[in-house]
Amino acid sequence: MSARKSPIVTPSATIYADTPRKPALPNEGFARLPQVLAVYPVSRSTWLEGVRTGRFPKAVKLGPRTTAWRVSDIRALLDNPSSCEL
Repeated sequence: MSARKSPIVTPSATIYADTPRKPALPNEGFARLPQVLAVYPVSRSTWLEGVRTGRFPKAVKLGPRTTAWRVSDIRALLDNPSSCEL
């Protein structure tokens, strides 16, 4: 008999208890858009519009097709969300 894994059901997916999870943000460095949106839950279009208008931190171009945000800027936003103008 094989042991069955018991699932943890969340609204968006089924996660198994022994599935390793990646931290949402690295300790330092840069984060790509999916990582940013995982910790600051707004839509992609809302985030990009906020970047364009200055409500959210500016992006950094790492290459011709690679855009990221400084983790320090994202953590500052998370620590003080009232600093962004709505």
